[in-house]
Amino acid sequence: FIMGTGESKEDENTSGGNNDGDAVPVILHVYQPGADEQSPIGMVYHSGVEVYGSEYYYGGGGGSGTGIAVQKPKSQPRGSKWEYYQSHTICKNINKSRQQVPE
Repeated sequence: FIMGTGESKEDENTSGGNNDGDAVPVILHVYQPGADEQSPIGMVYHSGVEVYGSEYYYGGGGGSGTGIAVQKPKSQPRGSKWEYYQSHTICKNINKSRQQVPE
């Protein structure tokens, strides 16, 4: 996929819609800055990875919001004005149980 095309689209497999009812996809969610957060060096993106219905992302910066955090998929990252842009399935089936995926 090519980012920065200006098109907001969602991969057809992002809801886990495949033929295997037990398959657990890994989905990359991409965010772009809101209008008042544009970067002077060009377009910058933020991303999170969804597995088992939780989205994991890195929250950098000074303060208690640093490190890996979890949120509801496709939600605005806590304390930011980033906007959901698009999603892509990066793995159709993680082939691991919920217990094998660390929190």
